[in-house]
Amino acid sequence: MEPKNKITSIFCIKLIPVFVAVVCFSALASAQTSNYFRINSGVEHIGSRDKGMSPLLYSGYGFYVGLGWDRMTSKHTTELVLDLAGGMQRNKYQNPIDYRRGNFQWSTFYHRKAENTRGLNWGWHINNVFSHRFNPAFVNFNDHYEYFTNLGPALRYTYPFRLNGRQVYLTGSANVQLLGMMIRPSYTSSYPEGFLNRASSIPKSLVHSVRFTHPGNAVNIGIKPRFVYPLKSGNKLSLGYNYEFYRLSSSNTITQSGGTWFISLAARL
Repeated sequence: MEPKNKITSIFCIKLIPVFVAVVCFSALASAQTSNYFRINSGVEHIGSRDKGMSPLLYSGYGFYVGLGWDRMTSKHTTELVLDLAGGMQRNKYQNPIDYRRGNFQWSTFYHRKAENTRGLNWGWHINNVFSHRFNPAFVNFNDHYEYFTNLGPALRYTYPFRLNGRQVYLTGSANVQLLGMMIRPSYTSSYPEGFLNRASSIPKSLVHSVRFTHPGNAVNIGIKPRFVYPLKSGNKLSLGYNYEFYRLSSSNTITQSGGTWFISLAARL
């Protein structure tokens, strides 16, 4: 495995205990609310066009796992999700690249009625994405990635109904990201611009590599329909689909679009 791939994998794995610690602490600190811990697993299909690596479209399948935490009160619902995925993509000439990605998302929806009742709820969504692609056949620019974090409005609609004498529901959410920041490779290297000056320190290099995003140079949208089936134990079983599209305009424009089919089990804390 390449050194940069090792760093990417270690970075993503180290996020898991931090995520679990935050969930457990928040659940204990809010005993009068409903808290659910979710485990997600599924298959995704992603297509990306990274002009810094190749003008061709690469697409393919990967395996996805995720951890989630839902916190529900009488006034708002908070959803915290950590996703990790990896797989292989190919262009039309069957040239392969390996990819890895990680998402850390935070959504909050506000409501006046009880949770899981029919209605439309507004809120906000924070999306943090790290995606890495490696092509061993390329001599130059074989190692490309993007990191971005952004904030925007979100909405969710819930439709409850009865199935086999049990109250189940369909829910769907959508978000549009408006403001944030990104780090992308420079035009002449796989490294960000801030790291081209070898005499600069790592903190200064990171600061100089950041570019702010806005609707004029970045687009990021997500759509998440889900069917939820509550169990007699108080836990929940759900089947869902997450679609996400983003386009980042920097020195090398990256466009990525893909969806994930997943099954999820939520245990009440």
